[in-house]
Amino acid sequence: MQKQVSFLLLSGGIGSRSRHYEPKQFYKINGLEMLCYSLMLANAHERITEIITNAPAGFEERTRVLCEKYAPAKSAKILQCGDTRQESVRILASAAQGDAVILHEAARPMISRAMIDELLASKEPNAGLFSAVPFSMCSVDLDTGMVARDVPRKDVFNIQLPQKFDRSTLLSAHQAAADAGREFTEDAILVKEMTGANVRAIAGHGQNIKVTSPEDFGLVEKLLQN
Repeated sequence: MQKQVSFLLLSGGIGSRSRHYEPKQFYKINGLEMLCYSLMLANAHERITEIITNAPAGFEERTRVLCEKYAPAKSAKILQCGDTRQESVRILASAAQGDAVILHEAARPMISRAMIDELLASKEPNAGLFSAVPFSMCSVDLDTGMVARDVPRKDVFNIQLPQKFDRSTLLSAHQAAADAGREFTEDAILVKEMTGANVRAIAGHGQNIKVTSPEDFGLVEKLLQN
């Protein structure tokens, strides 16, 4: 029997670095708010049984309207945001009914069915997309401003979303981090460090970019037209 899968969609940030006049997930790309691309994908995937998302303060109703329009086949819950990304993930995961969760963020509209299928096909209960960084990097001494050493590109990977987790393991990791007073910016490392559970690294996708800067809007718009 296949496990039920909850789709957790982080959509509570305000995206200040994008310099858009409102939270960037509501920026229209090819006529659709960026948030909608993730909603439509989750709505169409037969393994996903529910969608749980959050919204910035003052944008709850707008988020609800988009969920009803672009994810009508799935039970969509809209929850409050945490003070941090980590707290927001914990809130979403705590409300999930599925044994497995797919964690994603609205700022990555290039999500595809193939990404979800690759995660669900992994025998490991915890897995994520990791893309090799295609350029040279180095370590810099922050006190002196001097180049310290080379960082081989074969050792460097960009952590992408979506990610898949066993819900109980993810929640245990978040509780352990809270108890220890530790703050993480993403969940694959959080789960590994706080529970010791394995997280399978699956090859990421070059087009799966996160919209952060103003120029990213135009780039994603062109990619989604192809």
